[in-house]
Amino acid sequence: MNGRLTVIACWIVREAAHLRQSSHRGDRTFPHVFLPFKVSANLPSGGSLKLDGTAGPIDASNAAATPLQAKVTIQQMNLATSGFIDPASGISGIADFDGTVTSDGKDAKTSATVKVDKLQVAAKGSPAGNPVEVKYTVSHNLLKQAGTLSQGDIAMGKAVAHLTGVYDAHGATTSINMKLNGQGMPVDDLEAMLPALGVVLLRSRSSRAAR
Repeated sequence: MNGRLTVIACWIVREAAHLRQSSHRGDRTFPHVFLPFKVSANLPSGGSLKLDGTAGPIDASNAAATPLQAKVTIQQMNLATSGFIDPASGISGIADFDGTVTSDGKDAKTSATVKVDKLQVAAKGSPAGNPVEVKYTVSHNLLKQAGTLSQGDIAMGKAVAHLTGVYDAHGATTSINMKLNGQGMPVDDLEAMLPALGVVLLRSRSSRAAR
Protein backbone atom coordinates (compact mmCIF):
# COMPACT_ATOMS: atom_id res chain seq x y z
CA MET A 1 0.00 0.00 0.00
CA ASN A 2 1.42 3.36 -1.03
CA GLY A 3 0.44 6.50 0.83
CA ARG A 4 1.39 9.45 2.97
CA LEU A 5 0.94 10.01 6.70
CA THR A 6 1.14 13.45 8.25
CA VAL A 7 0.99 13.93 12.03
CA ILE A 8 1.21 17.34 13.64
CA ALA A 9 1.67 17.54 17.40
CA CYS A 10 0.12 20.53 19.12
CA TRP A 11 0.87 21.20 22.75
CA ILE A 12 -1.88 23.08 24.53
CA VAL A 13 -0.72 24.11 27.98
CA ARG A 14 -2.99 25.51 30.64
CA GLU A 15 -1.74 28.76 32.05
CA ALA A 16 -0.64 28.33 35.64
CA ALA A 17 -1.92 30.75 38.23
CA HIS A 18 0.76 33.02 39.60
CA LEU A 19 1.84 31.73 42.99
CA ARG A 20 3.74 33.72 45.56
CA GLN A 21 6.63 32.02 47.29
CA SER A 22 5.27 29.94 50.13
CA SER A 23 5.85 26.69 51.93
CA HIS A 24 2.80 24.92 50.50
CA ARG A 25 2.65 23.18 47.12
CA GLY A 26 0.60 24.98 44.50
CA ASP A 27 -1.37 23.55 41.57
CA ARG A 28 0.76 21.95 38.91
CA THR A 29 0.36 22.72 35.21
CA PHE A 30 -0.29 19.60 33.11
CA PRO A 31 0.31 19.78 29.36
CA HIS A 32 -2.40 18.26 27.16
CA VAL A 33 -1.35 16.77 23.87
CA PHE A 34 -3.58 16.94 20.78
CA LEU A 35 -2.52 15.18 17.60
CA PRO A 36 -4.10 16.40 14.36
CA PHE A 37 -3.46 13.82 11.66
CA LYS A 38 -3.98 13.30 7.96
CA VAL A 39 -3.59 10.04 6.10
CA SER A 40 -3.84 9.44 2.38
CA ALA A 41 -3.18 6.09 0.75
CA ASN A 42 -3.61 4.15 -2.46
CA LEU A 43 -5.43 0.89 -1.84
CA PRO A 44 -4.50 -2.48 -3.34
CA SER A 45 -5.93 -2.99 -6.84
CA GLY A 46 -6.90 0.68 -7.08
CA GLY A 47 -8.97 2.99 -4.91
CA SER A 48 -7.94 5.54 -2.31
CA LEU A 49 -8.29 6.29 1.40
CA LYS A 50 -8.27 9.62 3.19
CA LEU A 51 -8.35 10.05 6.96
CA ASP A 52 -8.44 13.48 8.59
CA GLY A 53 -8.93 14.10 12.28
CA THR A 54 -7.66 14.95 15.75
CA ALA A 55 -6.80 12.75 18.73
CA GLY A 56 -6.37 14.04 22.25
CA PRO A 57 -5.84 14.74 25.03
CA ILE A 58 -3.62 11.67 24.89
CA ASP A 59 -4.30 9.08 27.59
CA ALA A 60 -0.84 7.66 28.28
CA SER A 61 -2.18 4.82 30.42
CA ASN A 62 -4.75 3.60 27.88
CA ALA A 63 -4.47 4.76 24.28
CA ALA A 64 -7.95 3.38 23.50
CA ALA A 65 -9.40 5.92 25.96
CA THR A 66 -7.97 8.87 24.03
CA PRO A 67 -10.74 11.11 22.62
CA LEU A 68 -10.89 11.11 18.85
CA GLN A 69 -12.74 12.72 15.99
CA ALA A 70 -12.08 11.89 12.37
CA LYS A 71 -13.52 11.89 8.87
CA VAL A 72 -12.92 8.84 6.69
CA THR A 73 -13.31 8.78 2.90
CA ILE A 74 -12.72 5.68 0.78
CA GLN A 75 -13.25 5.61 -2.96
CA GLN A 76 -13.35 2.68 -5.38
CA MET A 77 -12.17 0.05 -2.89
CA ASN A 78 -12.16 -3.48 -4.30
CA LEU A 79 -13.60 -5.52 -1.44
CA ALA A 80 -12.21 -8.84 -2.66
CA THR A 81 -8.61 -7.63 -2.78
CA SER A 82 -8.69 -4.98 -0.04
CA GLY A 83 -7.08 -7.21 2.58
CA PHE A 84 -9.93 -6.45 5.01
CA ILE A 85 -12.12 -9.36 3.90
CA ASP A 86 -11.25 -13.05 3.68
CA PRO A 87 -11.16 -13.89 -0.05
CA ALA A 88 -12.70 -17.28 0.76
CA SER A 89 -15.88 -15.54 1.95
CA GLY A 90 -16.92 -14.83 -1.62
CA ILE A 91 -17.66 -11.19 -0.81
CA SER A 92 -16.72 -8.78 -3.58
CA GLY A 93 -17.70 -5.43 -5.07
CA ILE A 94 -16.45 -1.87 -5.53
CA ALA A 95 -17.17 0.29 -2.48
CA ASP A 96 -17.23 3.99 -1.61
CA PHE A 97 -17.27 5.00 2.07
CA ASP A 98 -17.91 8.47 3.51
CA GLY A 99 -18.20 8.69 7.27
CA THR A 100 -17.17 10.14 10.61
CA VAL A 101 -16.11 8.70 13.94
CA THR A 102 -16.03 10.45 17.32
CA SER A 103 -15.03 9.19 20.74
CA ASP A 104 -14.77 10.76 24.18
CA GLY A 105 -12.68 7.85 25.44
CA LYS A 106 -15.71 6.05 26.84
CA ASP A 107 -18.28 6.02 24.08
CA ALA A 108 -17.66 6.06 20.34
CA LYS A 109 -20.09 6.98 17.59
CA THR A 110 -19.74 6.44 13.87
CA SER A 111 -22.01 7.46 11.02
CA ALA A 112 -21.41 6.74 7.37
CA THR A 113 -22.79 6.15 3.92
CA VAL A 114 -21.48 3.10 2.08
CA LYS A 115 -22.16 2.54 -1.61
CA VAL A 116 -21.27 -0.78 -3.23
CA ASP A 117 -21.45 -1.52 -6.94
CA LYS A 118 -21.44 -5.09 -8.27
CA LEU A 119 -21.93 -6.48 -4.77
CA GLN A 120 -21.56 -10.24 -4.32
CA VAL A 121 -21.88 -11.92 -0.91
CA ALA A 122 -21.80 -15.62 -1.83
CA ALA A 123 -18.93 -17.56 -3.35
CA LYS A 124 -21.27 -19.17 -5.89
CA GLY A 125 -23.15 -15.95 -6.56
CA SER A 126 -22.75 -13.24 -9.17
CA PRO A 127 -22.77 -9.41 -8.95
CA ALA A 128 -26.05 -7.76 -7.97
CA GLY A 129 -27.99 -6.03 -10.73
CA ASN A 130 -28.31 -2.78 -8.76
CA PRO A 131 -25.90 -0.82 -6.54
CA VAL A 132 -26.45 -1.10 -2.79
CA GLU A 133 -26.34 1.92 -0.46
CA VAL A 134 -26.17 1.66 3.32
CA LYS A 135 -26.55 4.57 5.73
CA TYR A 136 -25.79 3.69 9.35
CA THR A 137 -25.21 5.15 12.79
CA VAL A 138 -23.62 3.08 15.57
CA SER A 139 -22.98 4.04 19.20
CA HIS A 140 -20.41 1.82 20.95
CA ASN A 141 -19.42 1.64 24.62
CA LEU A 142 -15.68 0.98 24.69
CA LEU A 143 -15.64 -0.48 28.19
CA LYS A 144 -18.64 -2.78 27.82
CA GLN A 145 -17.80 -3.62 24.19
CA ALA A 146 -21.49 -3.29 23.34
CA GLY A 147 -23.51 -0.86 21.33
CA THR A 148 -26.60 0.18 19.42
CA LEU A 149 -27.32 0.38 15.72
CA SER A 150 -29.78 3.28 15.70
CA GLN A 151 -29.82 3.69 11.92
CA GLY A 152 -29.29 1.02 9.31
CA ASP A 153 -30.96 2.04 6.06
CA ILE A 154 -30.26 -0.42 3.24
CA ALA A 155 -31.28 0.75 -0.24
CA MET A 156 -31.32 -1.63 -3.21
CA GLY A 157 -32.63 0.50 -6.02
CA LYS A 158 -36.01 1.73 -4.78
CA ALA A 159 -36.29 -1.10 -2.26
CA VAL A 160 -35.34 0.20 1.20
CA ALA A 161 -35.06 -1.87 4.38
CA HIS A 162 -34.34 -0.60 7.90
CA LEU A 163 -32.09 -2.52 10.31
CA THR A 164 -31.86 -1.48 13.98
CA GLY A 165 -30.93 -3.17 17.23
CA VAL A 166 -28.21 -3.87 19.77
CA TYR A 167 -25.13 -6.06 20.02
CA ASP A 168 -22.74 -7.28 22.73
CA ALA A 169 -19.20 -8.26 21.79
CA HIS A 170 -17.53 -8.44 25.20
CA GLY A 171 -17.57 -12.25 25.42
CA ALA A 172 -16.09 -15.01 23.31
CA THR A 173 -19.20 -14.91 21.12
CA THR A 174 -20.89 -11.76 19.88
CA SER A 175 -24.63 -11.62 20.58
CA ILE A 176 -26.89 -9.66 18.24
CA ASN A 177 -30.51 -8.61 18.62
CA MET A 178 -31.61 -6.86 15.43
CA LYS A 179 -34.88 -6.04 13.70
CA LEU A 180 -35.17 -5.77 9.93
CA ASN A 181 -38.16 -3.91 8.54
CA GLY A 182 -39.08 -3.24 4.93
CA GLN A 183 -42.39 -2.20 3.46
CA GLY A 184 -43.62 -1.69 -0.09
CA MET A 185 -40.33 -2.78 -1.64
CA PRO A 186 -40.49 -3.26 -5.44
CA VAL A 187 -40.11 -6.92 -6.38
CA ASP A 188 -37.89 -6.14 -9.38
CA ASP A 189 -35.33 -4.36 -7.20
CA LEU A 190 -35.30 -7.22 -4.71
CA GLU A 191 -34.93 -9.73 -7.54
CA ALA A 192 -31.84 -7.87 -8.78
CA MET A 193 -30.16 -8.66 -5.44
CA LEU A 194 -30.74 -12.44 -5.58
CA PRO A 195 -27.71 -13.27 -7.78
CA ALA A 196 -25.43 -11.69 -5.16
CA LEU A 197 -26.80 -14.21 -2.65
CA GLY A 198 -26.30 -17.11 -5.01
CA VAL A 199 -30.04 -17.48 -5.60
CA VAL A 200 -31.27 -18.30 -9.10
CA LEU A 201 -34.95 -18.00 -9.94
CA LEU A 202 -36.40 -20.48 -12.41
CA ARG A 203 -39.29 -18.99 -14.33
CA SER A 204 -41.83 -20.77 -16.42
CA ARG A 205 -42.52 -19.66 -19.98
CA SER A 206 -45.84 -18.18 -18.92
CA SER A 207 -44.22 -16.00 -16.23
CA ARG A 208 -41.57 -14.75 -18.67
CA ALA A 209 -44.28 -13.93 -21.21
CA ALA A 210 -46.25 -12.03 -18.59
CA ARG A 211 -43.24 -9.84 -17.90
